[in-house]
Amino acid sequence: MKKLIFIFALMSQQAIAGTGLEQLTKYSTQLQSLTAQFTQTTFDENMQEQEVSTGQVYLQKPGKFRWNYKQPYQQEIVSDGDKLYIYDVDLEQVTVRNFSDALGTAPISLLTDIADLKQQFNIIELGKIDGRELLQLEAKVKDTDYEFFLLALGDKGLETMELKDKLGQVTRIQLSQSKTNADLAKKLFQFSAPAGVDVINATQ
Repeated sequence: MKKLIFIFALMSQQAIAGTGLEQLTKYSTQLQSLTAQFTQTTFDENMQEQEVSTGQVYLQKPGKFRWNYKQPYQQEIVSDGDKLYIYDVDLEQVTVRNFSDALGTAPISLLTDIADLKQQFNIIELGKIDGRELLQLEAKVKDTDYEFFLLALGDKGLETMELKDKLGQVTRIQLSQSKTNADLAKKLFQFSAPAGVDVINATQ
């Protein structure tokens, strides 16, 4: 998209008639696995670019994903459907969390359950922009880390996500070279802490 998707969040909060929710429901329901390259860009509250990260994402229903950051820093975020592992390579540190923390750490988990998605969020259709269906997701529970999410879906599925947190910072995630419903190796969603790294258990 030539313009930041974020600007469309300033549109009316009334749902706009369209096929966005239908398209999201169909995509999420049919999706069993996903692999894609991603580019993640963060902006401050003034929409000034702060950092660009790149990597590879893998998703397998139900509840499994791997989010590998390659540049500028190496990090692995892995869910086995029960526990969430966050491995900061440079810090030599692994943090273990419950899967329920996945949304704040790896928003790709939004795609794992469309029924849960509708239960947790008010979904507002913003219409078709630049050939993509745009939807805004607002959490029904107000004590979340994010004010809202924006999803842009093209003909082949999810292409872009944007997240605005309570501090006004925006994270944009663009997917490319996406492949759906391929067989993925089980080991992608298994994690063992490398020898010598610190392990912090935050599941309590």
